[in-house]
Amino acid sequence: MAGLQDGRVWASHHLFYLTSGPPMPDRVWLPSPATAGLVTAREGAIMVETGIHTGDVRLAIEVLDREPPLSAGWEDVAEVSVVVPNGILRVQELMEPSVFPDLPLQGPGSYRIRVHANGREFGHRGVEFAERYLMSLWMAPLADDAVVHLTAHSRCQARARAMASNATALARAPRPPRSPR
Repeated sequence: MAGLQDGRVWASHHLFYLTSGPPMPDRVWLPSPATAGLVTAREGAIMVETGIHTGDVRLAIEVLDREPPLSAGWEDVAEVSVVVPNGILRVQELMEPSVFPDLPLQGPGSYRIRVHANGREFGHRGVEFAERYLMSLWMAPLADDAVVHLTAHSRCQARARAMASNATALARAPRPPRSPR
């Protein structure tokens, strides 16, 4: 194992990030339907969606030499791939400087990130430190986003998000002209 870091992250607007570039993502992020919104990746950045709107969550990050076995005891687990062009990833909080140092990656290239989460449903109720995350990173070829495991609560949240997204798209769709009577 190349390194393990553990600490707290200040989630804001249900989010925190890992980035390899500018401190703030410069584009709109849409949650990945393939991971039920738990984690979304773009080149050089990963967005993690938390249950709590604003507050502390626990985060452990492990940088590994190879894919780890699946860990038991986690409510939600999803995987994404990300290209890290400069070989540097750092935790980025939306409104606060991060206490985490840069992650000790193996250099530029593609990485697989497995995000484990517990307590996301309590975060919606405003219970601080109820949420815990473990992020496992290792060098690997790019692969499709995937859900390894989701609780019923997270599946329900993902369905509600998809329905709201579809309703918004329908509301914005042009309406056919009315036929004369």
